[in-house]
Amino acid sequence: MYLHGFGDLSGEGSVIGVKRMGEVDEKPFLKEVVDDEDEKLKKLSEELGEDVMNAVKTALEELNDFNPSE
Repeated sequence: MYLHGFGDLSGEGSVIGVKRMGEVDEKPFLKEVVDDEDEKLKKLSEELGEDVMNAVKTALEELNDFNPSE
């Protein structure tokens, strides 16, 4: 399928990706070591509760453990 308007962008070495709306960019999380003393996690816990903070910590740990690029 050819998308009109992208013809001049599709040269050698060009990469066009598709991101779903609402999808979180994983790059900032991939190198992070999950630290219980992290200020962002503390703020998250204060604002949304410990259950939400724990869910985010679990997601970060899973990203770190199962990162296929490492």
